[in-house]
Amino acid sequence: MTSKNICVCSAQVPFVYGGTEILMDELVNRIRNRGHRVEPVRLPLQTQPHEELLKSCFAWRMINLDFVELEKIDLLICSRFPSYMAPHKNKVVWLNHQYRQIYDWYETPYSDFKTTSKDNEIRKALIELDQVSFQESRKIFSQSRTVAERLKHYNNVESELLFAPIADQDSFHFGELNDSILCVSRLSGNKRVHLLIEAMKYVSPRFRAVVVGEGYAEPELKKIATKAGLLDRIHFTGHISRSEVIHHYESAGAIFYGPLNEDYGLATIESFYAQKPVITCTDSGGVLEFVNDSNGWVVEPDPEMVGSAIEEAMSNKELARSKGKAGYHSISFLNWEDTLDRLLETL
Repeated sequence: MTSKNICVCSAQVPFVYGGTEILMDELVNRIRNRGHRVEPVRLPLQTQPHEELLKSCFAWRMINLDFVELEKIDLLICSRFPSYMAPHKNKVVWLNHQYRQIYDWYETPYSDFKTTSKDNEIRKALIELDQVSFQESRKIFSQSRTVAERLKHYNNVESELLFAPIADQDSFHFGELNDSILCVSRLSGNKRVHLLIEAMKYVSPRFRAVVVGEGYAEPELKKIATKAGLLDRIHFTGHISRSEVIHHYESAGAIFYGPLNEDYGLATIESFYAQKPVITCTDSGGVLEFVNDSNGWVVEPDPEMVGSAIEEAMSNKELARSKGKAGYHSISFLNWEDTLDRLLETL
């Protein structure tokens, strides 16, 4: 194949490097390994005040990625809002999610958009920009059925399903099943780590919880743990290296991941690569596209129900091992070669 010039576009929240950033970096590396010239393009995303959201959108809208130094750019691959607003005649969107505060989170505690005339005007403008950007795209892929259904429901836009592999799947291995329930997550309200904290009241004292991640909700989560007298059984690691995160996966007895209507949930895939069962909730969205009774536990988003699942997972190592193996085999279809074939098919 003749080498092509490709830009991989993604918005960047300053000082934040998480699952999306890791995925996009790996995508760049994989495309480069196929012999193409590829360059990541990132612009900072500012969300406050809401006028800054529009500025971020317009920055992408105004950028010219047709040519660089008179050299043609053959393909844009865009993922995170609002990078997909960059105009290009051969633009492919690999959507992880839209700006949910103006869609399914609107008028819920997870959105800071109010029903004021000013916020309504900004919200309307953002939705219109989404519509224009999607309509001009050559291809739109969604990273989960949940994301695809939202896109269809709110924007009446069809997309193709294309799950995201993880960047470093070969680094994951099964180690042991210790007596800790692990949660790897950004610490924000919609991730509902509080369910795990509160669930530990219903779990035998010999079992502990490890929470890996950081975020604005950390002080409140520690307050909940302290008030319940559980702080000595719950370890908050804060930010740790990727190798340390993988070590926690390898040694955990099981994984809890119960966000509200999650887009996809790379933590689920990481858990299964470590051959660990996942405990999730009946309203956890994209997580439910992978987790079922054969490879984990699906329970109501209630601390006592979550606690009961943790107790069973921790107490019955044979069952946990069996479910973890099933999880590993259930994601055998994920691979980068097929993913790249589909993302690059418009070249």
